[in-house]
Amino acid sequence: MQKMPIAHSDKPVALYSLDVIISVGSRVKSQHGTQFRQWATKRLKDYLAGLRHQ
Repeated sequence: MQKMPIAHSDKPVALYSLDVIISVGSRVKSQHGTQFRQWATKRLKDYLAGLRHQ
């Protein structure tokens, strides 16, 4: 995690590494891990589909 200053804001914003989030989420063997993988897969597919239509 990195704290990055954002213009016109008093508070830094926390930025997380997508690689780390997906890596940890992929290794969790639980209902929450499964839900995360389904959620992440849908978001990624939606995002990539949006790029193809631009």
